[in-house]
Amino acid sequence: MTDEPDEEILPPTQAEWDFALDDWGGWSVKHSGTKYHRTITSLGGHNQMVVDVYCVIDAFAVHCPARQHAIKKLLCAGLRGKGDATADLTEAGDSVSRAVEMEAARLRFAADKTEPA
Repeated sequence: MTDEPDEEILPPTQAEWDFALDDWGGWSVKHSGTKYHRTITSLGGHNQMVVDVYCVIDAFAVHCPARQHAIKKLLCAGLRGKGDATADLTEAGDSVSRAVEMEAARLRFAADKTEPA
């Protein structure tokens, strides 16, 4: 048995970006978020796939919207065409601060629920 892939996997062409397989095996038209698409390589280095920032957020099970926003800002700082990297990094910091506030509130609420009345 070999670790080598059966065929070379190349990054998608622009025509391939125009249509992509959806989760059910059907074709769907690309959405405007292609600026978030990146080709990543597997840990073994033999396979590649295209993911977007939302796939990464989902893979790491990030449920807090403030954390999600910060991650997107950090991964795409200055690349989205809406402001520069400094603005994106500042907004990411603001989102992290909000995530800290939200987590502290969740912990306080959980502690209040467990204390006897």
